[in-house]
Amino acid sequence: LTKLPSAVFGPQVAALGGNAPTHADSEGDSDAFGWHIDGDPNLTPPGAFRDCYGLYGNRLGGDKPRFISALVYLNEEWKPEWDGGTEFLDPPTSETYTTQVEPGRVVLLDSDITHRVTTPAESAGGNRPRYSLVLKLLLRKEKLKRGRKGGGGGDIVMLAKKTTGDKYIGSAASFNKDL
Repeated sequence: LTKLPSAVFGPQVAALGGNAPTHADSEGDSDAFGWHIDGDPNLTPPGAFRDCYGLYGNRLGGDKPRFISALVYLNEEWKPEWDGGTEFLDPPTSETYTTQVEPGRVVLLDSDITHRVTTPAESAGGNRPRYSLVLKLLLRKEKLKRGRKGGGGGDIVMLAKKTTGDKYIGSAASFNKDL
């Protein structure tokens, strides 16, 4: 796991970003923060990274690096009624899923998942920011051996395991059957 090097998208795309939306940011504009992705190996510009790996689907790249974002909520206190979570979009179905802010929560997502910041509710106070940090990362997949001693049983690559209540959206939904 490494930070997204500037060789991927150039120096104009930072490997580290932050957000501090307030309710006041949404006044007069319910969509103050637009839908976006953090990165996609299919969108890399010509350069060293593309020369080495080419264009490929983020979860379909075999042994090629996987683009991952880690979203960290930084507020020491945040009440559920203050909202301000991150909304994720499943483009094929137009369904959305919102993660709720919890102090210290870390959300790992494929960087090509469409998402947006939502502003805190008025009950949070007009100028109370919801702080978050986004780390753009590359995961170099290493094959893990499972089964008998010596690695029998086949290769697997796991980033996380399914737990009760997990929701899969986008292309990850098609993999849900296998987990």
